[in-house]
Amino acid sequence: MYADVITKSMQKTIDETNYRREKQTAYNLKNGVTPTALNKSLDSALAKKFCLYSRQRTRIKKSGRGSKPLLDQTSDSKEN
Repeated sequence: MYADVITKSMQKTIDETNYRREKQTAYNLKNGVTPTALNKSLDSALAKKFCLYSRQRTRIKKSGRGSKPLLDQTSDSKEN
């Protein structure tokens, strides 16, 4: 965070973050949890997002709502 002065709202957010971090650390110690980083590649994350987008687009297309679905703008179909 970059600022010359810490405002009340910034301090409140910092305090809440520290509180949650302490609470999470205590839970992890109590339950023997070792935090690990997610090991997902960017390609994997983008592929999943594209897959969800494609399914959503297909559902809207099949439902036939409206004259032309907003999400179907990239389609080359000749429906109208």
